[in-house]
Amino acid sequence: MLLVAGYTIPKGVTIAVVTTALHRDPDVFPDPDKFDPTRFAPENTHNRHPYAYVPFSAGPRNCIGESLKRRNMQEDFHTSF
Repeated sequence: MLLVAGYTIPKGVTIAVVTTALHRDPDVFPDPDKFDPTRFAPENTHNRHPYAYVPFSAGPRNCIGESLKRRNMQEDFHTSF
């Protein structure tokens, strides 16, 4: 049994995190349907929970694409100099 935000989650229950809803939470992202890249600027993210935006998942079962993306970005950076 697990207690999350006042709710009891029984053992064996499958939980799905709907990232579409998570990424459009107006408490975290004001006017969530508006395209606003500045919401990801360092000065706007320093107080945000690290899992409020999880484009590549999070935790120990993270998407393998994230490490590939990071490696490709590093290679692109190094080859451009």
